[in-house]
Amino acid sequence: MLDQLQFVLEWVARNPDWTLALLAFACAGESIVVLGVLIPTTLLLLLTGGFVAAGALPFWPAAIAATVGAVLGDLVNFWVGRRYGERALQSSLAERYQAPIERSRLLFAQHGAKALLIGRFVGLIRPFVAAIAGACRMSPLIFIFIELIAAFVWAVPQLVIGVAFGASLDLAAEVATRLVVVILALLAFLVLLVWAIKSCIAFVQGHGQRWITALLDWSHRHRRVGRLGEWLADPSQPETPGLALLAMLLLAISALWLWLWWGVAAHHPTPFDALAYQGMKNLHTPLGLALAVGLAQLGEWPVYLPVAATVLLVLLVQKRHHAAYHWVAALGFAGVIVLGLTLLLVLPDPLNYYRGELGARFSGRELVMATVVYGFLPVLLATGASSGARITFYTVGLGLIGLIALAQVYLGAQWLSVGAFSVFIGSLWTALLALGYRRHGASALHLQRMLPAMGVFCIAAAFAWSHEFGDDLSAVTPSAQSQQDVQAWWRSGYNKLPAYRIDMAGVAKQPLNVQWLGPLGQIEAALQAAGWSRPEPPTWRNLLRWLSRAPLAQLPILPQTNAAADQALIVRKSLADDRQAVLRLWPSEWTVASQALWIGSITEQRPRSVLRLVKLPETFREYSRPMQALNPTPPGFLIRRSAAHPGRDNLHRWNGSVWLLRPAP
Repeated sequence: MLDQLQFVLEWVARNPDWTLALLAFACAGESIVVLGVLIPTTLLLLLTGGFVAAGALPFWPAAIAATVGAVLGDLVNFWVGRRYGERALQSSLAERYQAPIERSRLLFAQHGAKALLIGRFVGLIRPFVAAIAGACRMSPLIFIFIELIAAFVWAVPQLVIGVAFGASLDLAAEVATRLVVVILALLAFLVLLVWAIKSCIAFVQGHGQRWITALLDWSHRHRRVGRLGEWLADPSQPETPGLALLAMLLLAISALWLWLWWGVAAHHPTPFDALAYQGMKNLHTPLGLALAVGLAQLGEWPVYLPVAATVLLVLLVQKRHHAAYHWVAALGFAGVIVLGLTLLLVLPDPLNYYRGELGARFSGRELVMATVVYGFLPVLLATGASSGARITFYTVGLGLIGLIALAQVYLGAQWLSVGAFSVFIGSLWTALLALGYRRHGASALHLQRMLPAMGVFCIAAAFAWSHEFGDDLSAVTPSAQSQQDVQAWWRSGYNKLPAYRIDMAGVAKQPLNVQWLGPLGQIEAALQAAGWSRPEPPTWRNLLRWLSRAPLAQLPILPQTNAAADQALIVRKSLADDRQAVLRLWPSEWTVASQALWIGSITEQRPRSVLRLVKLPETFREYSRPMQALNPTPPGFLIRRSAAHPGRDNLHRWNGSVWLLRPAP
């Protein structure tokens, strides 16, 4: 897909005239009744702005082409109205558009010529306002004058948004495309989750009473098995037997389903789970890992267990014995389900599985308990609350559960199927218990009564983050484990290291054309002695230099990651013709003779101007020539240029050679 996008970008850069003509034609067609439905002009304008940001198109010719095209399209509608009058608006073709036609008539009657400006931003009435203006015999010169203003004001902001978006993607690619994907995926997940929660609550509120009535009717018709429904939904019946039986049924069904999903004999991940694990691993970034560890810790017993104990204590102090009984039942029976699954199933989490620890037990036990704690608390708070408050309580509770599950899957602490099923089991048990609680005399519980529990949640979370965050983060962060002999690495062992910086979904970015052995401090000192220096850090004040005409050497350079690792060192060296070489080093998973082996890339950057407003350092996509910047050899090190790396492809302008550097004897 990236190659295809690059092909489109190159075609646009080679054929700007044809591109602008197509843009004008699209804007003209979008203003015509039938064609307007088929042409997504807004998307095309945003895309054109992206081409401008990439330097493939000039901005003002694009703005003029879009404006002229839009005016020409409206001129066609104006001519039709002026030529045929009301007959054009009452034809058989216009019958299906009577509603927007009437809105256009009303708008033109109220605002006159100003309706052309308003109608330009309302897609449904845009062509009809122009036709009505023609039917009302408006002066063509006045019409063209107003349309030029309206079309210009309509087109330029959309192009500017596209330019800003394209420039932001360009900057994001310089930093870490994976981080952008993680953030966008997280935002999409939250939006989808909130929408799903609101939809489910509205659906249950609209059909809940009818379902309960149907359950009771079924129970009365089937006396032997129907007692279960009566125990839950009939206030006159005891609910404890029903809850106990349901817990045992959930345990049996859960164990059977997971046993069948993972195979009767072999406890190995399914292709679905393995693909999901690899996909999440490819999206690892340092910031994403840190955020996921913090969220995952909220679903562990040092956080949810103090919260559960505090809720029980608050209920007992307030003499809410009915609610306290259901709270104990929620945790107790959930504990029975978790204990049964742990004893019955051997399902190691991905981290243990890939380390060879195949005997680990059911990995979703913490997630089931966290789902019950954070899921049943909103049930207590939502009883007797307003509709808006109920939606807020459920959204916060279920949103927290969803983020915890997503964080565990992202970290590799949970298989996707096990995590989803753990949340499902916990949510199902919570829903069944909530039904029994609501049908057996539940009373309102105000939010302020649960402030102690919220305070304990914050304290427990802060304690976990301060005491266990580093250990949990190091457990999921890659570490140097593989070793090589110095001579073996110097001769051919460099081929075992990756050839490219890894970004989103394993896509190869810049070639890793440097492998450097030695202490990082000694490496930096040698580079400084050879004329290299650290660039300006990307602070907010320094980033404002992008808006100035500062030389390239004074512009901050954005950091990059490789295989979820932050860069350990970045230095720059000025070249001729306002260019600079940039050397980045990242930790590798290898040690050579007990010394750290660093992998890195030498790239060339040139200044690029966006709309003559922003000056950015842009990486030039040629990776063999910048390697010459390491000549002369940094003092204190031996250097040799390797043969072509076997992992080299034909998609990058790189001959495949790698600089190998090691301390001089």
